[in-house]
Amino acid sequence: MRTHVSRKAAFTLMELLVVIMIIGILVALLLPAVQQAREAARKMSCSNNLKQFGLALHNYVDSWSSLPPMRGGTNTELVGEIGFETTSRDSMSGIVSLIPFLEQETLFDQIATSNFGPVPWYSTIYWEMQIPGLVCPSDQVIRGASGNCSYKFCMGTIYWRNSDLWGSPLNGMFGMTHTRANKAMGDWYDPDIARQSKVYRLQDVQDGLSSTIAMSERRIGNYQNDQDIANVAYDGYFGRLDNDARIARENCLVTVRTKTGSYAKKYNPNVRIIGGQGSVARFRPGERWGDGRPYYAGFNTIIPPNGPSCAEDNGDWYSGVYSASSQHPGMVNAVMGDGSVRKFSDTIDADVWVALGTRAGDETFEMPE
Repeated sequence: MRTHVSRKAAFTLMELLVVIMIIGILVALLLPAVQQAREAARKMSCSNNLKQFGLALHNYVDSWSSLPPMRGGTNTELVGEIGFETTSRDSMSGIVSLIPFLEQETLFDQIATSNFGPVPWYSTIYWEMQIPGLVCPSDQVIRGASGNCSYKFCMGTIYWRNSDLWGSPLNGMFGMTHTRANKAMGDWYDPDIARQSKVYRLQDVQDGLSSTIAMSERRIGNYQNDQDIANVAYDGYFGRLDNDARIARENCLVTVRTKTGSYAKKYNPNVRIIGGQGSVARFRPGERWGDGRPYYAGFNTIIPPNGPSCAEDNGDWYSGVYSASSQHPGMVNAVMGDGSVRKFSDTIDADVWVALGTRAGDETFEMPE
């Protein structure tokens, strides 16, 4: 009598390898689509953050009849640690002025109770806070001694001494204020500073609110990679007193130019970076949401989005050409003076980008689609 042995069907090694290969191909095909979907969601969230800034700006105007200063705050004649601990030394960011309109009234009251001090580079509980909505979801967050912010105020095309009040007034939508412009300061009052210390109103935006950029992204650079274009290069004097945007653009591009083309997308390995490898340690732009100095709080429309940035020296007090940038491929988001949010491509015409940043340049251009 024959005995029948039952055998279970099984994959051969070859069949198993084929299945694994097919799964690998499917993953390779689907992964970019998943990543694109995630980036689209992050881009939308970033756009919504800027929309909230647009609403906050207009609510601020309704309350104070002017736009907030990009940099301002409180100051005192007292020098040394006392002045640094009790005031902001006129270095407070306009973000602080906007947080009551971003559902952070309690935090604002806490800062105001402390006379808006200490200075933003000191460690304190509110400067260390990471406020929701201040960081683009595509940007990297640096965990350190201060909260981050991906969104900056447009300074127009001014770069010469744009970190202080002894240069030209900013020609974007935001000005700077200084305590010495207040006559109540008595002997400390300075009429020259008073002429430069100012804020602007919506009616000062003569080029039209829908045609003028208020705020945009400037992502946090990677100090572990000196060639990251979001970092700030420094190589001595690069601009001119007349703030010619084309001259500043060309000088900065020459400074950082690589062998890959005339428009630098990364820094030459020989270019020195503020806070880079082998350099004096510095905070990265975007690491101090409360600091109103241009290195931390501003951007120019001199070089189109995702281009290089250049400063005159290795420090955060120096004049600079600071470019808008993001982790979104090929573009940045920006909120216009009317509160609408638009995206701008890296390939935008440089002169159009210049025109979009000035409040009263009287330029003629066609708005990019």
